[in-house]
Amino acid sequence: MHHRHPRQLDDVDDGRPPPDRDGEEGSEATAMAGNGLEHGDDRTTARTALHFLLTHHRLHLTAVLLILIAWNTGGPDKGDRPAAGPAHVFQSGTYRGRPYHGERTLAIETVAETRFARCDVHTVISEDGASVVDDWLFLEEVDAVNVAVQRAEGDFVVFRQRKYAIPGETLSPVGGFIDDGESPLSAAKREVLEELGLGSKRTQRRMREVRKERHMNRVETPLDMESALSFLGEIEAGDPPRRDGYGLLDGSRRYPATEDNDADWVYLGRYRTAANRGGGFVYTFLLKHAVPLVPSGGRPGFVGTGDGESQELLYLNQKDAFRAVSEGRFVEVKWAATFALALLNVRQGMPECCNFDAAVEMAAAAAAGEEKDPAAAASGG
Repeated sequence: MHHRHPRQLDDVDDGRPPPDRDGEEGSEATAMAGNGLEHGDDRTTARTALHFLLTHHRLHLTAVLLILIAWNTGGPDKGDRPAAGPAHVFQSGTYRGRPYHGERTLAIETVAETRFARCDVHTVISEDGASVVDDWLFLEEVDAVNVAVQRAEGDFVVFRQRKYAIPGETLSPVGGFIDDGESPLSAAKREVLEELGLGSKRTQRRMREVRKERHMNRVETPLDMESALSFLGEIEAGDPPRRDGYGLLDGSRRYPATEDNDADWVYLGRYRTAANRGGGFVYTFLLKHAVPLVPSGGRPGFVGTGDGESQELLYLNQKDAFRAVSEGRFVEVKWAATFALALLNVRQGMPECCNFDAAVEMAAAAAAGEEKDPAAAASGG
């Protein structure tokens, strides 16, 4: 049989009448295939079948091809088929934070995940609802605390260290992730104890009271780190985490700051790391009049339970701390913000964040009718 190129099928006449579309297509195909088999040539059989399909079913094949293309690219109704997942997802652990899902979030696809961070691609609808962005990169990170620590001597304790994403050296405050079941304030207290061996005077006093209640001998004997962390956990058990209307951890003080409510701890606010790309929230604090809770706490040579990177303790008076902030020596923006806010509180009397009016009302109610200056009530004065 003489075979022609498919592109010539409509242009070349082989002299045969057109086949009967209602009953002869099958018999013709069988005859063509049989002709190939008689010669024992499989390639001839395949060519014969292809010849027949292209001759009589070109419209059907074109329709099938268009359907497959539409299915692959999503077509006009891509929502009717399952969304294709990423070709490969890197995962070394299960992210332990709460993924963000905003009012304009339509879909979330994870491309990388660890215990402490997760990289997602969000599908986000525009504010006016007129368009959709389907490649919105978003970084999840477990919420963290940063604490500016001022010792009872009046100076600030900071670290000089190196960090992976920062060229050269940087100054930094105390910081770390908030553990499951912790309030931001409880996490801040734990981090300061772990990294510096320091805490507030109230925590120091409460630890002594707990030891007396347990009839422990030699109450004045310094605690080791493990025992101090255990006692701190018991003391902070009465401060469970609270969440606001957005489902975010609430770092504000539940009661007005008083001597019995750890007035030396000042909440400076909660801040998103990157407004459009996430990066978790940081809860910022100032600890005033910090005292040692374990031997050598806050002193040169103290070895805390940090993140394994080399750190050097520095002691800055208010003037030096102000200069360090103004010179950009706190290279990460969260650290710079924490110290700038702390200095505003120490030097300018900026009130604690964030429920000033509520704190005044609660202080007035607790005073049982006693007249007291509102600002003093909110600050524990």
